[in-house]
Amino acid sequence: MDAPAAEPRHRLFLVDAMAHIYRAYYAVRGLATKAGQPTNAVFGFTSILRKLQKVYAPEYLVVAMDSPAPSFRKGLFDAYKAHRAEMPADLQEQIPLIEEVCDALRIPRLRVDGYEADDLIGTLAQMATEQGLATVIVSNDKDMTQLVSDRTSLLRVDNKSGEFVLCNRSEVETWMGVPPERVVDVLALWGDSSDNIPGAPGIGEKGAVQIIRQFGSLDEALARHAEVSRKAYREALRDHQDTIRLAQRLVTICREAPVTLDLPAFRAQPPDAAACHALFTRLEFKALTAEFAKLLTTSDETPTPAPAASVTTSYQTLTTPTELRRAFDSAYARDHIAFHLEDLDGVFTRGSLSFGPGHGLRFERATLDAEATAALLEVLANGLVNKSCHDVKRALYLINCPPHGSAPTDQALDPTHAFRLESLTDDVCLAAYLLNPGVKAEQLALPALAETYLGSQAAADLDPADLVSRLRQALRPKLAAEELTAVYETMELPLAPVLYDLECAGIKIDPKPLAELETELRAELERLTAEIHALAGSSFNINSPQQVADVFERLNYETSKKTATGKISTSADVLEELAEKYDLPKLILEYREHEKLLNTYVTVLPRLVNPATGRLHTTFTQTVTATGRLSSVRPNLQNIPIRTEMGRRTRRAFIAEEGHLLISADYSQIELRLLAHITEDARMTAAFQAGEDIHERTARDVFGAQTPDALRDMRRLAKATNFGIAYGVGAYGLARNVGIGRKEAKKAIDAYFAAYPGIKRYMDETPEHARRTGVVRTLYGRLRRMPDLQSRNFTLRARAEREAINAPIQGTAADLMKLAMIEVANRLPQAFPQARLVLQVHDELLLEAPAADAPGVADLVKSSMEGVAKLRVPLTVEARIGANWLEAK
Repeated sequence: MDAPAAEPRHRLFLVDAMAHIYRAYYAVRGLATKAGQPTNAVFGFTSILRKLQKVYAPEYLVVAMDSPAPSFRKGLFDAYKAHRAEMPADLQEQIPLIEEVCDALRIPRLRVDGYEADDLIGTLAQMATEQGLATVIVSNDKDMTQLVSDRTSLLRVDNKSGEFVLCNRSEVETWMGVPPERVVDVLALWGDSSDNIPGAPGIGEKGAVQIIRQFGSLDEALARHAEVSRKAYREALRDHQDTIRLAQRLVTICREAPVTLDLPAFRAQPPDAAACHALFTRLEFKALTAEFAKLLTTSDETPTPAPAASVTTSYQTLTTPTELRRAFDSAYARDHIAFHLEDLDGVFTRGSLSFGPGHGLRFERATLDAEATAALLEVLANGLVNKSCHDVKRALYLINCPPHGSAPTDQALDPTHAFRLESLTDDVCLAAYLLNPGVKAEQLALPALAETYLGSQAAADLDPADLVSRLRQALRPKLAAEELTAVYETMELPLAPVLYDLECAGIKIDPKPLAELETELRAELERLTAEIHALAGSSFNINSPQQVADVFERLNYETSKKTATGKISTSADVLEELAEKYDLPKLILEYREHEKLLNTYVTVLPRLVNPATGRLHTTFTQTVTATGRLSSVRPNLQNIPIRTEMGRRTRRAFIAEEGHLLISADYSQIELRLLAHITEDARMTAAFQAGEDIHERTARDVFGAQTPDALRDMRRLAKATNFGIAYGVGAYGLARNVGIGRKEAKKAIDAYFAAYPGIKRYMDETPEHARRTGVVRTLYGRLRRMPDLQSRNFTLRARAEREAINAPIQGTAADLMKLAMIEVANRLPQAFPQARLVLQVHDELLLEAPAADAPGVADLVKSSMEGVAKLRVPLTVEARIGANWLEAK
């Protein structure tokens, strides 16, 4: 993985004003002063500027604006932007106010007649590069991606989270399908209807990307048009070359505009607090007014005027739809809102909003009429209103209830199930889990979190949304102090809606293979029962640990592990130990596995199919495991047995819809690759870099296998040792796993460490470092607390040492999978809108797509999973396609 790069000190931030102004204008509707002055675009654009200042603290900053004078492109093509509608009147009257905001914030503005903001930005970026400065272009305009280079990046606002996303060359290629230097070529073929730029007739975005990727450039595509297989594309390239060349000139951003890179003038200055206070008071932006009032009280400046900032400290119950609509509309003027939804048996019954600690607006579901409901959903879906809650996935279910895509009811706030929650900056449940991933589920409930972080009185007396608001303020500094902010913002928060979509999608189940498997399993259980009773010399309840222990004692089985009552333990590890010596425990293990498969999956899965969707919908949880891995319930699909033939056959029942196929994409040996990367062991790293079979390499280097027969014989031991070491296994565990003596296992481990000294160093140093710090971390900073490393109990301490060794590896694998899920979920809708994620199990993603799209989806998910991180060794993903999960696997 690339280490997080240090941010360059000398960076020029270039803000594309009109792109953000239009975005704000359409995202925030109906915001105005009491006198009727529209302020929605002003508020949205101001929010972007303030967030930019707070998050990045730019050293150099300038806002580029369009000129009302015609662009030089009009001279090239008279119809340029001829079809574009006039700027709305209520937006036009906000432009002078936006200029006032820039001036009050002391951000220089730049405008040149005859040139667009894009051209000013392109020219300044070119000049900055020549002077050795890094440039950050703040824009959501795809055209700007052509300017991205090694020293120029694009900072866009994510439409879902409302957070900034920094795009470099690789992100541009993911977004646009081609590298930055080929973006103009794609745009020339695609055209731009909003600017009335003609492209190649019949060649849209997808076709343009395909053509440029095939030929490498527009020049090559035009010269070799006869090689294009699709007739419509071939004819468009042949017959419209002049139009395409004109479009190429129109979409190319000018880098020679008459502007000067005046760095002293562009150096960022602190805002004029008095001017900001006066302006935001006039615009009735309460949170911004309060912010600058606070700044003024700590400076020598005197606010003019200077009203005292009022803070609501009481709760209000809203009892009419009109009150609700007004309350929801007032949220647009707030920097942040907290919300909480309560339910009865999974149906939303009441809710509350908070605009800050001490404030709460309560309402009943029954009070919401159609207009008030629409107003609430519009606030929650608005990307310019930052918000927080407790358990966002649960909130999505309550809004789109009932769950899992079943038939809508009159209780659903959004019966279409199309609602998307935008700009969620905090989920206090996820935040608390990251701070202490070992806590039980009940400790993450809102009242328990309030008692832990705010005190028992707060938990008892405060409104739920107020609790969320207060917890957000309490937990954010703790996340920062523990260096968990990045994991929180880039992994856990964006993953929650992905899991919601995955759960709602579900997967189709074919009951026929399960019925066949049930028949076979029952026959096998009958056979095993007879054999077990025969070996035991009597009939007994095989499912009773007490009776099994009695049989073992009667047969004088020897084991060191006893229960508290002195009986022989019948746990799985004891049975595995005894199975090395005796046939009976071996048969009992087989019996248990068959019975678990039968009673947990084979007979249960058909009963869990949702009758409304005809699909199985498991529930994924982010807040259960200490390592960060996802868990699933009803059913737990993470535990489907795969070591036996019958266990693997269970996957035949997971099928695609008619006309569709399943795509399975699985990380290959992810934990061993992470072991090589984390330990920096030279030999293991070199083996992966060379694409060698790591188990054969270990068989040769560790166990001396040289001939094909020896490699075949020793590979099993090498594989068990490789994976066992990653989990901190000792000689006893390896001996049990492989079926060899403990001395032989000890010898194998010693040889392993001699061959891979970097791994030995990691295993020695990691528990000691964790003992000093109390935590271990993944490559991304996710922590796991290790209190048992200080335990006086040898068993607890030894287990903690093994966990400390494995947690960074397993946890990083979980992090990579979460990033991959987010990446795939972001890319799929645009590339393959009918494809969808349907399952995640361990290191595998399962997707469903129309049969024609399946190969493309396989390529997309493979590239996404392999590209989420750059390690010292390559990440490898195996993607397969099939009508059912077993075929795809």
